[in-house]
Order: sequence, then C-alpha cells, then structure tokens
Amino acid sequence: MRSHVFAISVLAALIFALPAPAADPAEGEKLFRNYCAQCHSLNPAEPGKRGPHLAHLFERRYGAVEGFPYRMIWKDADPVWTKENLDDYLEIHRIPEPDERVHVIEYLFEATGK
Repeated sequence: MRSHVFAISVLAALIFALPAPAADPAEGEKLFRNYCAQCHSLNPAEPGKRGPHLAHLFERRYGAVEGFPYRMIWKDADPVWTKENLDDYLEIHRIPEPDERVHVIEYLFEATGK
C-alpha cells in the first residue's frame, strides 16, 4: 500500500512539474472564431455585436469602450485588462476549456496591438 501511495505521489509530482504548453496564437485565432467572435470583434467600427470590441484590450480598463451598455460591475471596476485577469474572467465563464484559454489569450494579446 505504501508503495502505491509513493508511486502515485511521484507520478503527480512529475505531471505538475511538466512545463505548460506554449501558447499558439494561430490556434487561439481558431478558438476565438469558435467561442468569441459571435459576440466580440477586434474592429471597433464593427457594429451589431453583443459584447464590446476587443481592440486595444490590454491597454484599457474594464468597461471602457465608449457607448457600450456595460453592466454596473464593469463600469465600476478599476483594473486594466491583463493576461492574468482575462484568464480569470474566461475561467468564470468556462470559455474556452482551460488548456485552450492560453492560446486565445496569446492570440488576443498579439492581435490587439500589444
């Protein structure tokens, strides 16, 4: 029994010690089209989207797209979008799966001018 516990502990340590997969912006673009593009555009001039445009996303504060009808929480938030808090936001909404988010975030980081 002790040897099984030890073996499982060693295996778990090895799995968690593996480096995270490198972010692939090309994969992120595909995922963005599947999960995000229905509601968000990278073009601030594109009308008719359910969510705010994402142009210059990592350079702006939450709720800062002029004329977009945000819910109150986004109007009152202070932080600026970062890769980390975008990951947190996407995790709350389960969009996309955790191993896919890294790709979407890297795509957005590159595509929105940062």
